[in-house]
Amino acid sequence: MVAGDCCGDFMLVFPSGEASVRPAPSWLFNRSALRLFPIHDGNALVALPAVRNGEPVRGPCGPQIEVLAADGTTCGCVSATAEFGVGRDGSAITRGFVSGGNVFQVYPGLFR
Repeated sequence: MVAGDCCGDFMLVFPSGEASVRPAPSWLFNRSALRLFPIHDGNALVALPAVRNGEPVRGPCGPQIEVLAADGTTCGCVSATAEFGVGRDGSAITRGFVSGGNVFQVYPGLFR
C-alpha cells in the first residue's frame, strides 16, 4: 500500500503485513502525479496521464498508458492517445471526440 501527501506525491510505502514504513522508491515518487491502477492482482501497475492544477501530466510514455512491473520496471507503453480508464477486470477504456460527440472504445481484458 502507498500513501501520498495532500498533492498526490507518494512519499511512503507501507509493506503489506508489516508494522513499518519505508520511503517510496524513486520510480513511484516520480510517477506520483499520474493515475496509478493495480493490475494482475496487484502484481503490476498501469500509469495513466493525469491533470494536476489544470495542467496535463504525462509520464515516460507521454500520452500513452505505461505498464509497470511491481518493482517499477517499465514493461512498455500501450499505444492509445485518448482519455483512459482501467476497469476492475483489467479492461482499458478510452474516450475521444468525433464530430463533436464522445466516442468510447473498450479493450476487454487488455491488462489481464
